[in-house]
Amino acid sequence: FLDAPRWRSRIQGARVLELGCGHGLPGLLALHHGAAAVHMQDYNEDVICTTTMANARIGGYEDLGRMRFFCGDWGSLEDTLPVGSRASYDLILTAETIYSLDAIPRLARCIVSLLRPQSGMAIVAAKRYYFGVGGGFLAFNKALRDEAHRSGMQVRAEEPVVIEDGRSNVREILAFSLQSRSSSDPSEPQGLLT
Repeated sequence: FLDAPRWRSRIQGARVLELGCGHGLPGLLALHHGAAAVHMQDYNEDVICTTTMANARIGGYEDLGRMRFFCGDWGSLEDTLPVGSRASYDLILTAETIYSLDAIPRLARCIVSLLRPQSGMAIVAAKRYYFGVGGGFLAFNKALRDEAHRSGMQVRAEEPVVIEDGRSNVREILAFSLQSRSSSDPSEPQGLLT
């Protein structure tokens, strides 16, 4: 997905944040495609230290000075990022992070707070529904719409890419931006599946 020409050109020179990075492969691909800076976040410090940073070293990216690593909850991430990070990321990436109903509102708030309005894009890749825990795209879409609305923004989403192989859970990739909502437009944010 990120290897497509349209995303390569968007990544070139961009400030990128990968949330719930785990192995950090999307963030490393962003570095490979010329991102100006990539910040990687995971809740678990051990994951950052033993997996994400190890993959950066293996890929030859640890000494570029364009990477930073952060750990902790999305609810407090804005406080741990460099000053001036609010609404400054050109691209926010996250995958397999919308499985917990309790965490979805914090993730939505984090994205709305940190994504550059108008020109920034976020990409969320996940299962449509997580059996047994209740999370998935429907819950995330509602939380994202609600958070954007509270912030005076609306969500402009592209048609999701749906991956359905008939053998496993349906997966989706959703790309979206945040646009200012004019005072004369009180409608709900548009463009997301309901």
